[in-house]
Amino acid sequence: MYAVKVVLLPSASVAMPSDQRLDAVAETTRAAPQPGIAHVSLARWGRRLVGMTFVEAGSLDEALDRARDGWTGWLSVPGLLPDWELGDCRPDRYLYGEPRGGRVA
Repeated sequence: MYAVKVVLLPSASVAMPSDQRLDAVAETTRAAPQPGIAHVSLARWGRRLVGMTFVEAGSLDEALDRARDGWTGWLSVPGLLPDWELGDCRPDRYLYGEPRGGRVA
């Protein structure tokens, strides 16, 4: 499991989404899951939104690809987050270690 920090950027004239709109985005991520994405947490961060995206994948590159693809799909849902786009997509933390010497790291 990987945690991928996805930053969503607004166009210059777009207001920050209301709590109700963020709830709708969260509901969409649950109702229309994307391959490999287990959970998403959304937060405001200045003039941006951050989607902490928890991804099941075999490698970091695969996790980043799945997070990008998932958010690209959700951002294409009409009316969900109009005039917002995918900005940065970075690994935040590797959440599960491989066993080392019989113990999980």
